[in-house]
Amino acid sequence: MRTTIATAGPSQRSWWRQAVAILAAGLMGLGFIGLGSPAAQADDPTCLPDEPCVTNVNDDYTAPQGGQWTFEATGFDPEGTLYVYLGDDTGPLLRSYPLDENGDTGTVAPDYTRVPIAVSNFPTTGEYELYFIDSAFTELYVPITVTTPASVTVTTASSGVTGGSLTVTGSGWTTTNVSASAIVALKIEQASDSSVTYNHLPGYPADPDISANLTIWAYARPDANGDFSITITLPSGTTGANGSNPEFGTGSYRVRALAGSLQTGDRAGVALSAVFTVS
Repeated sequence: MRTTIATAGPSQRSWWRQAVAILAAGLMGLGFIGLGSPAAQADDPTCLPDEPCVTNVNDDYTAPQGGQWTFEATGFDPEGTLYVYLGDDTGPLLRSYPLDENGDTGTVAPDYTRVPIAVSNFPTTGEYELYFIDSAFTELYVPITVTTPASVTVTTASSGVTGGSLTVTGSGWTTTNVSASAIVALKIEQASDSSVTYNHLPGYPADPDISANLTIWAYARPDANGDFSITITLPSGTTGANGSNPEFGTGSYRVRALAGSLQTGDRAGVALSAVFTVS
């Protein structure tokens, strides 16, 4: 069952939010903008029509420390922005997400709906609250439980060439019953800046049966012990079928492996390889 709590009322807002709300109310009175009122998400697994809602596809409100929590938001400010804070609006801003014409985050690009559970913001395991607020001041609190990450690893060859092959191995990638394998997504990112993730271009043969996420370069399917070895093709450094955005070239990179959202029962896990160089 999805577990959430009611949103805060105006008296619980921080002073700057109150000031913004007063300014927005004045603009609304002049006809410049419309201001939504805080909403509550019921303790019910079904979203109500025309009400804001935040859900997880597997009804899973846990996330590994250092990993991500995946959600879908519906019924917020159409074509607005959804902000996610830790605790409340005085806490750190974790990420913001564009909303479509229906006020939904959508599911076409899963990276747009993942909250980073960085150790710097979640230093211990346990209960936390995520505070969702959109550009019309619609609010929701969603409690999640941060767990100890699964003991997983990913390693790569130490070097490669653009358009060449790279062997990636991993261990510990099992499901929640630890008797079957998870599906592991493999991404490529800059070693010096993890925010720079390389997208493959349409036409690259990533597995279309699982996800249209362009940041995924391959899916590993471990054995019953959670181990895998897979050879991936690195971006060619062009804008062709095996090209990438941004363009891939010589330098230092890492492979990021993630699991937990590609099939029901997968244990959430994230691992980062050692640096490999491309020449």
